[in-house]
Amino acid sequence: MLEILIGIAGGVLIGATGAGTGSLLTPLLILAGYRPALAIGTGMGSLFVSKLVGSVAHRRLGHWPGKIGWFVIAGGLVGVALASAAVAQWGQPGGEMAMRRLVGGTLLIASAAATFVSRRQKDVVEEDVERAALPSDDHPTPRPWILLAVGIAVAAIVSLTSAGSGSLLVTLLLVATSWRVPQLAAMSNVFGSVVGALTLGLHWKLHDFDPHLFGLVMAGVIPGVLFGVLLSRWISRQWLVWGVYILGIYLGVALLA
Repeated sequence: MLEILIGIAGGVLIGATGAGTGSLLTPLLILAGYRPALAIGTGMGSLFVSKLVGSVAHRRLGHWPGKIGWFVIAGGLVGVALASAAVAQWGQPGGEMAMRRLVGGTLLIASAAATFVSRRQKDVVEEDVERAALPSDDHPTPRPWILLAVGIAVAAIVSLTSAGSGSLLVTLLLVATSWRVPQLAAMSNVFGSVVGALTLGLHWKLHDFDPHLFGLVMAGVIPGVLFGVLLSRWISRQWLVWGVYILGIYLGVALLA
């Protein structure tokens, strides 16, 4: 029953804000007594499913930023490969505690990033009309090597903690590109689904994924997401941002304690 409640809480956050897999599901499962590796593996399963659905929707709406976006995905593949060796070492003495602390530290960073994302996305939305009227040459093309580096860095963090495919990735892309909000969201979903699938396979191989636990969590996530989507219409965006910010700090400190 506790696992279903955790799934509901994570689903509401996912539906209302777009975040929730690594920032809520994984840390709550760890604090509930599950091994960090198992909690992260379960979070990866949820990340893959939720991001895959979002990827299909954004693709149909034409939000993909174009061929240049594949450099981020390519970086993600490299990042997963680099992190795979570290993931395989979590079973060593002290590995579980190191993993717990890494998740906690990532939450603190992601909380700060979420605040930055909220402010920058507002600026991006306000600039959309102005930029749409500019000639195409005035729209700066992001440098491929920067996008590759962003993909590598974020994928490594996501592979190790299941957190960051939304807040950290979008934060860095806001700095590195002039992409609009729908393009950022599309990239976040595709990136999360690819990285989530690859890392989920690794956790499955290491026996850090429990289908039964995943089923219980998803039984709560699905209705939670639906309720969160409706809730997002009634709650101020600023309140949501501050809620995620405070929750991330609390859970991060709890995991580091």
